[in-house]
Amino acid sequence: NKSIDWTGCRVCPSLVQRPEVKLLSPFHLAIDWANYPALDTLAKYLDPSKFRIPLEECPVHSEFCYEFQDGKCGLFKYTWKGPLAHLLSSAHLPTDVLRYIDILYGKEEAGTKSLPPILALLIGSRRVDGDLFGEGDIHRNILRKLLSLEAKIQDEDWTSLILLSHVTGLLALLQEGALSPKILVSQDIISNIRYIINQGFSRQLLNTQFTVPLLSPRLLAVAHLASESGFLHYSYLRSLHDVLWFQMTELQISKVELLEDLYEDLRNPNSLQAQCRRVIHINLRGTARDCLAKIANLPPPLTSFLLFNDIDISKIVSSYKKTWNKINQVLSVLN
Repeated sequence: NKSIDWTGCRVCPSLVQRPEVKLLSPFHLAIDWANYPALDTLAKYLDPSKFRIPLEECPVHSEFCYEFQDGKCGLFKYTWKGPLAHLLSSAHLPTDVLRYIDILYGKEEAGTKSLPPILALLIGSRRVDGDLFGEGDIHRNILRKLLSLEAKIQDEDWTSLILLSHVTGLLALLQEGALSPKILVSQDIISNIRYIINQGFSRQLLNTQFTVPLLSPRLLAVAHLASESGFLHYSYLRSLHDVLWFQMTELQISKVELLEDLYEDLRNPNSLQAQCRRVIHINLRGTARDCLAKIANLPPPLTSFLLFNDIDISKIVSSYKKTWNKINQVLSVLN
C-alpha cells in the first residue's frame, strides 16, 4: 500500500472543523444572570463601551442573512451589541434601569457597528399588545432618558423600526418629537419591504418575522398611526395593500376590516387644525424636538397638539389585536 502525499492539496474551507469560539463579556453575563448590582462594580474599573458581543443574527432577515456577519446587510448595519443595548433589549427590565443607563451609556467608537441603545429598546423582545410606551411606562421613561442624552436614530434605521418596533414605540417617538410623521408613509421603506417579501430573499424568510400574523398587523398598525396623524395618503395605502395582498391571498383572506376603514378615512377630510399641523411638519428642517425647542413662549396646548398628544393609542392597539386575532383564527383552521 502506497501512502498518499497530500502536500499542496487544498481542502474546501467549509469541510474544515474549527473550534467554536464564543466571546464573553462580564457586563453581558451580569445582565443575563440579572446580577445588576455587579454592573456598578464592573463599571468602576472597566469601560463598558470596550465590551461588545456579536449579534447572533440579523434582526431583519433572521438567520437567512448570509451577508450580515460580514457587515454588508443592506438594511441592518449593526453587528455588535454593547452592555446597555443588551440590557435594553431584555424582555424584563430592572426597576432602577434608569440608574444603569447613567452607568453604561457612553459614546460608541466610530466604525464599531455597535447597536445603538435606543434602537435596541425599540426593537427588542416585547409583548404585542398594550400601550408599551405609554405615559408613565418604564419604556417611555427610558426613551426620554436616551433622548436627553442626545441619542439619535440614523436615517438607514427607520426600515428596521417600521418592521420590528411596536406601534406604541413609534407613537412615543412621534410625541417626543424624534420621528417625522413623513417616515410613516415612506415609499422607500415600503419598497424595501416589498422587495424582501417578493424576491429579495429566501422563501424560508417568510417563516420568521415576515410571517403573515407578524408582518401584516404590524404594517397595518403603522398605517393606522399615519392615518391618525393626518399623513396617510392614497398612493402609500395602495402600495401597502399590494404588499399585504401577497400575504393575504396565500391564506385566502379576502377582506381586512382595518384596511377598508383606512380607505374610508381617506375619503373624509381632516380638520383644519390637522391640515395645518401636517403642513408645519412637512416644512420642518430637522426633528420637531429640535425645532420646537428653539421657539420661545410657545403655548403648551399648541406644543401638545404639534406633538400629536391628541392621538388615542388604545384605538390603534385594539385594531392591531383584532387584525392579529383574525389572521391567527384563519391559520388555526388551515393547520
